[in-house]
Amino acid sequence: MRPVLIFSVVSYARRRQSHGTASSSEAHAVLAEGYVADPRFTTYYDSAAGEGATAFLRDALVAWCAEQGK
Repeated sequence: MRPVLIFSVVSYARRRQSHGTASSSEAHAVLAEGYVADPRFTTYYDSAAGEGATAFLRDALVAWCAEQGK
């Protein structure tokens, strides 16, 4: 996976928190699951960053959220 994608995941999560659009780590993790559950998001992200990028985004966001909850 591209290193820039990892940076993008963390940047995305921090932006959402700083703008108050993610109310909790749990809510953020649920949003991340939605990216994989909705084929429109999967198509969008995978077409831009490569096959499997959406699942990687979800996994990275869920892991990041788990770290925030500690």
